[in-house]
Amino acid sequence: MSPLKGKISPPGLNFDSRWGTFIVSAVVGLTVGLVVSLFTFLLESVEHLIRLLLGYDFEHFMGSPLLSTVHGIPKPVIILLLITFGGVVSGICNRFLPSYREDEAIDFGTNAVIRSFNGHEKHLSTVSSTVRTLFASPILLGTGGSAGIEGTVAHLGGAIGVLYSRLLPSFLKNRRMFIMCGASAAIGAAFHAPLGASIYMAEVLYFSSDIETGYIAHSVIASVLAYAVSIAFYGHHAIFRFKNLTFGTSDLPFTILLAVAIIPASLLFTRTFRKIQDLFEGVNLPVWARPIVGAVMVGLLLSIFPRAGGVGYHYVQELINEGGTLIYLVLFIVCKILATSLTVGSGGNGGLFGPSIVVGATLGGLFAAVMKYLGFDLNSGTYIVLGMAAFLSSTENTPISSIIMITEITGTYELLIPLSLASVTSYFLGRRSILYNAQVESRIESSANYGRYINTEALKKTSVGEILKITKKELPVIEPSMQLSSIMSYAENSELIYLFPVIDREKRLHGFIDTILIREDIAEGVFDAAMGPLIVAEDMMTRDVVVLSEDESVYSLLRRLLNSEDKRRGMENFPVLSKEGSFLGILRSVDVMHQQMKLIDQKSL
Repeated sequence: MSPLKGKISPPGLNFDSRWGTFIVSAVVGLTVGLVVSLFTFLLESVEHLIRLLLGYDFEHFMGSPLLSTVHGIPKPVIILLLITFGGVVSGICNRFLPSYREDEAIDFGTNAVIRSFNGHEKHLSTVSSTVRTLFASPILLGTGGSAGIEGTVAHLGGAIGVLYSRLLPSFLKNRRMFIMCGASAAIGAAFHAPLGASIYMAEVLYFSSDIETGYIAHSVIASVLAYAVSIAFYGHHAIFRFKNLTFGTSDLPFTILLAVAIIPASLLFTRTFRKIQDLFEGVNLPVWARPIVGAVMVGLLLSIFPRAGGVGYHYVQELINEGGTLIYLVLFIVCKILATSLTVGSGGNGGLFGPSIVVGATLGGLFAAVMKYLGFDLNSGTYIVLGMAAFLSSTENTPISSIIMITEITGTYELLIPLSLASVTSYFLGRRSILYNAQVESRIESSANYGRYINTEALKKTSVGEILKITKKELPVIEPSMQLSSIMSYAENSELIYLFPVIDREKRLHGFIDTILIREDIAEGVFDAAMGPLIVAEDMMTRDVVVLSEDESVYSLLRRLLNSEDKRRGMENFPVLSKEGSFLGILRSVDVMHQQMKLIDQKSL
């Protein structure tokens, strides 16, 4: 009897498969858990060293009387020296340890992770990111820099994800998945909030209500394992401790009112941070000098109002236990926003998530205090928790993860319903604020999802020649001797065409007339319009244009368009040449977009 052909055998575990990505995600999570534990140890070591130098705890030192002295040195001087030292370390790291390979950008933290995920060419540097995080960030945070640890560890986790995608070549295509897994795992381990961290990284990539659903399952696995490693070393504990939290139906209107009241502060925070960030990016200073200048400015501010320094979690616990006066709470909010913007906006190695929680908690406490002054007896602790979620949601555009993370961080599961109301309300009211400039609007704008929404194979098979609509026959013939006045009359009657070929009577291509540049030259006085009859095409033509070959793929052109910095984006003109080099016509970017939309519509059927 002949053997049976085509036997059906049980599927084996192929490492380069869906199961393989889950296994690598788990390994990423375990590695991140170990590295975050090391980071925590280094941060505690810096804090212990500061404690030895000062004689007592740093938070206690920041809360001591402003005119006190330590070893005969006035407190403001010590604050200025410590924070400046943290800025110097950050500056050195910005100079020698850039966030991206072959890039001197000062981008750091969550924004760098978002840019690496959404970008086309940016890849987080694994070695420099790891050294920078483990060396500079504990010093900056331990010496009083106003920043959070989430951006620091997210940067570290994302770099570890990139590392594994390089070590395993068959998984290089999953680089973005592992970036998200690593960043989620790091935040989950640092805040003891594995589920919230996974949703947070899926949300924070976009500033609309879109969410990166494709990698959430992998992120949860990585985050849970990193959290397990972290609590094995340091145990589980809530960051904040609350007592006797209450919430009733009568609190619902106040919850909505709190969300509305938080929006001005949210806009103040995002706009202050972006303005200061733009200021430091535009100033004529070396990259390494910016964090030092920022640290000096923060030091001067904290010399007057020291409680705005550091992450601020101890201050929030004091607010929960003891409350504060209205004037003090307002001053703290303003100084904390300014100190954080200067620390991180100047290039300091820290994040914005922690300060957002602190400012939000203070806003919640301030709201409860104002309501009590007006005769409404609200539970202060409850509104401190709601303020955290509402402020975080409105500044970072993360309504769902803000609910989950604040619930996990505070352990206040009984407030899940009001947290949802406060977070979603503030999100919809504060959607104009964008804290991270690397965020894109939705998944379709992110290159991570390029193949999901666009039939890339079809684009690769479609040539430029196939979608060429403006052929040589439809364009006016401009000879080298044609006058300027005649050329401009052609341009005024041509829709979305500004580039015209200059062709002589022997059909030879000499160059191109760019009518937009000519108009600019006329406006600036380079050409005098009255001299139109004396100026001919040969005097004005250019050969410095992007020329396409008829057999180039539309996919290749789209990649070029996405990375273009042309100020005429959306209406570019591309001359198309045949294989022999003869001029065929002008391809408009709008024609490329029409072809792209046609393929999107076909894929959605």
